[in-house]
Amino acid sequence: MAVSCKGKRRLTYKGKEYIWSIRENYEGCFADRYNVFHELHITAADKSFSTIFPLRPDYDDDGENYKRMKEYLGIDFDIPEAVTPSFVAMIIEREDRYFVIERHTEKIPQIHIGSGKSYTVMNNVRPILSVEVSETSNPFDTAYIFGKWLCIGSDRKAYFVDIEKAEYHEMDIPMYFGYFREFGGRLYIFTGVGIIALDNDMNKLWQNDSLAVDGVTGGELSADGKYLTVSCELDPPGGWVDTTISTETGR
Repeated sequence: MAVSCKGKRRLTYKGKEYIWSIRENYEGCFADRYNVFHELHITAADKSFSTIFPLRPDYDDDGENYKRMKEYLGIDFDIPEAVTPSFVAMIIEREDRYFVIERHTEKIPQIHIGSGKSYTVMNNVRPILSVEVSETSNPFDTAYIFGKWLCIGSDRKAYFVDIEKAEYHEMDIPMYFGYFREFGGRLYIFTGVGIIALDNDMNKLWQNDSLAVDGVTGGELSADGKYLTVSCELDPPGGWVDTTISTETGR
């Protein structure tokens, strides 16, 4: 059911009471107001939670990143009438979750590791951190969110940015970076020659550089979580072979 833009509403979610409303905001001053937009305000009745969710594409120039935001959130929130109690509950649930878009954003904390390629970490649709790395010729370069970490694969490097502290450390990657893969709550890096397993602080648990000669892909975790089966290219082009390794040792 659509809601009015006027007045405050109450919502009980997971046994906790919240108060929410939609308010007008604008850019410009006094008589020169322009670009009026709406914001969703949510506050816990006990004051333990408060957030403001802008109901517009604040940080989108070409439409593509805004489209990704809407797909991520699962709703078209261009207009206030799209806001329902279930949408409010979703924002509460996802408030501390992050996702990443490929673009540079000003006026937020910045980390400059290189130049040429930028990523912005979003909390819902609010940009909170921008990270720039070097542009490379590796077609597999990407960024991935794992918990509080922004993980960036860039040619023969991986960077791990602590989103909450705006600090990072890096790791050398043999041959080339391929993919980030998540299995059983653990993050793995697939490289040109093998796999690197990481703990929750993005430190190396083990590394196997003898699985392939030009790429590792796929991945299926055994029912007990003890083994990982991947596809390894041993005779390029096209010579792919399935290999099963231990998730504890990489062998």
